[in-house]
Amino acid sequence: MMQPKKEGWSKYYTLVLIMNAVYIILFFLLMNYYTA
Repeated sequence: MMQPKKEGWSKYYTLVLIMNAVYIILFFLLMNYYTA
């Protein structure tokens, strides 16, 4: 696999991590809302 430039890859990786965290938090809140 060809590795892209470090700067761009780290930026993309950080964005993915932030999106994953947001989705996990939203999912957690929705589960609490529906089970309450």
